[in-house]
Amino acid sequence: MQHHCVRIIMRYLLTCLFFTVTAFANAQFSKGYFRNPLGIPMHLVANFGEIRSDHFHMGFDLRTMQRENLPVYAAAEGYISKVVIEPGGYGKAIYITHPGGYTTLYAHLNGFYSSLQWFVEAKQYRDEKWEQQIEFKKDQFPVSKGQFIAYSGNTGSSQGPHLHFEIRDTRTGNNVNPRLFDFPVDDNIPPFLYKLFMYDRNYSTYVVDPKEIKIKGSKGKYITRDTLVETGSARISFGLSAEDIVNGSSFRFGIYTGELWIDSVKQISFSLDEMNYEDSRYMNAAIDYKKRINEGALIQHLSKLPGNQLSIFDGINNGIINLSDTLPHHIMIVAKDIAGNESSVNFKLRWNPSKYEQLFFTEQTEKMVPWKAYHIEREEVAIDIPASAFYDTVPFFFSESSGVYQVHYPYVPVHDAYIFSVNMEEGKDYSKMIWRLVSGKSIQTKKPEIFRGRIIGAFERFGKLSLVEDTTAPSLIPNGWKDGAVFAQSGSISFTVKDNISYVDFFRAELDGKWLMFSRKGNVFTYRFDEHCELGMHQLKVTITDIAGNQTVRTYNFELKEKLPVKKQPKKKTTKKKKR
Repeated sequence: MQHHCVRIIMRYLLTCLFFTVTAFANAQFSKGYFRNPLGIPMHLVANFGEIRSDHFHMGFDLRTMQRENLPVYAAAEGYISKVVIEPGGYGKAIYITHPGGYTTLYAHLNGFYSSLQWFVEAKQYRDEKWEQQIEFKKDQFPVSKGQFIAYSGNTGSSQGPHLHFEIRDTRTGNNVNPRLFDFPVDDNIPPFLYKLFMYDRNYSTYVVDPKEIKIKGSKGKYITRDTLVETGSARISFGLSAEDIVNGSSFRFGIYTGELWIDSVKQISFSLDEMNYEDSRYMNAAIDYKKRINEGALIQHLSKLPGNQLSIFDGINNGIINLSDTLPHHIMIVAKDIAGNESSVNFKLRWNPSKYEQLFFTEQTEKMVPWKAYHIEREEVAIDIPASAFYDTVPFFFSESSGVYQVHYPYVPVHDAYIFSVNMEEGKDYSKMIWRLVSGKSIQTKKPEIFRGRIIGAFERFGKLSLVEDTTAPSLIPNGWKDGAVFAQSGSISFTVKDNISYVDFFRAELDGKWLMFSRKGNVFTYRFDEHCELGMHQLKVTITDIAGNQTVRTYNFELKEKLPVKKQPKKKTTKKKKR
């Protein structure tokens, strides 16, 4: 018994010690542990938690004065734990693991510091592969705080020169809002509130359009145009359109916190402190996805949809207000930034049953709800929808006409992919067939899988699906040069590749019979002359293949010189002025 008590006391003391150390570490990290990863003043282009296509923005975008190749520095002491090189996403990126439990990420880079660059390039040539994901041990590439690690750039899915910077909890993998740390960002401007919307939650948010409540105001204080807002539904929720700004910036950011109060009781709030990348797609459940797709409007829900698993929400009844009387109730909606500046809109809300309009729907095959899997069969077609696909109730619709399959509508999001399959026709050649999905303004193509007489595809969007034949080989277009060209040693060779239906899935270049590394951004492939190409005459063979297997092979001859001769400009003829 005595030993048992001792164990309990020791466990308690260790727990206290753990939380003390953790609190100390967090306090230490929040007060100057990380430095600005650039050598110029920190200027935000994008903030943590902003709404992007199918995800939240998970870090800072830092302005590089519209220039590339600015030096990038380690934000704190640690070691380089991973390097990623990919045509989209981060492009070229470095991960640094720090001893206090955090990992920083630096993305869209043009290149790495010399010893790391040599290591990565050597592996790329050994693998004969430009794309890489390389993990390192603790003692391979240690770095000190402020050490030069890379050059900024515009690689991957970047739309312009900048540095993408993230802070992650190493243990959980969660991305942490960098504004929680002591970075030099001045901000005393409250968020801007633009529009307020009210939803009838007797219906799915994908079925009924919300009612807009006009608001007006400035400098943090807003009111509704009508002092008393009436609702015909006794079950409602709200959505808010708002943005934030920091001192000295023309860029608009997402808000940090949103709150909904009724009669001084908080119903729900969200705060963007940290988030896991695997959960980031739940962003589609945190906004009015239908209005986003159909109108381009950005409205953030002040409620948690049934299928939303994000941990950023806190409150009662998931933010849905159930009115049980016809008395006026005080509503306050608050938006805050991370610096503590806040804006609010206040108004009176009353339930008026006489204004209720019941809606009826006929165009549906089955009402689908979150957390239930569905299997649909229609003659030769099968659709398998996982339990984690939907965020709210969906009156699912499907039709087929002339080989085009309407799988519900683009304005309803899908979280985890559904499987769509059709029977293969006996004797038909499917070797050049690809899936084509038209979802609103988006067109996607995908190579199908074939299994037990069925042709199968997995999709994360609804829309019009069809199988199309692709028999045309992709094209290879030299950018600004032709066969027999002469290049300077300081220059580069680049190609643009195009495909009529799908996209190029494979690219290989060989210089005089040996693999040559081209980098990729979008559909442009580039090689910058280095030690792998000596001065003199060379033959370059390029092979490209699309997802349907159509292949193009081209061979080019060129000469590499140390530098190109300077073309002399013709002398301008001068005419002597006649003396008057």
